[in-house]
Amino acid sequence: MWKIVYLSPLTVAQCLERIQAHVPDSDAWCAAGAAMERGTVLAKIRGQRVRLFALGPPWLVNSYAPFFYGRVETVAGGTQIVGRFRWAPWVTAFMAVWFGALAAMTIALLVVVLVGPSDPTSPVLFDLLAPLVMMLAGAGLMALGRWLARKQVASVHQFLRVELEATPE
Repeated sequence: MWKIVYLSPLTVAQCLERIQAHVPDSDAWCAAGAAMERGTVLAKIRGQRVRLFALGPPWLVNSYAPFFYGRVETVAGGTQIVGRFRWAPWVTAFMAVWFGALAAMTIALLVVVLVGPSDPTSPVLFDLLAPLVMMLAGAGLMALGRWLARKQVASVHQFLRVELEATPE
């Protein structure tokens, strides 16, 4: 997705301290996970790199909800938070395998249809449309997941504006 830049009047240390307050304690996370309300932002910090995620509705597990991956940098007059929303790495890997396998299947079917022996009883159109329909289903699944996560993305933007007193650049 697109690069997002926020500017905060706080120092890097102050920004990281405020983000640190949203890093869940591993024991408390398991115990209180169900009690956290929708829109709660959770964080992970590694040096000056941060990962933010807003919880969605408790009845929905959306693997396609994006995380905000960013870094906190010192600039004149404060701090710059630069990042982008992306899926979890395993979701990206799954979709790459999904579309790669479907592309390979489509190419193999095209080769069989164009080069192989012709069988008048073979449903060629269905054979070629099946992988394409599955590609559309995969794209639809990604779009649905992004649509369902729209309030989670808005919660992360609000977190950056309120907690870090940041303004979008």
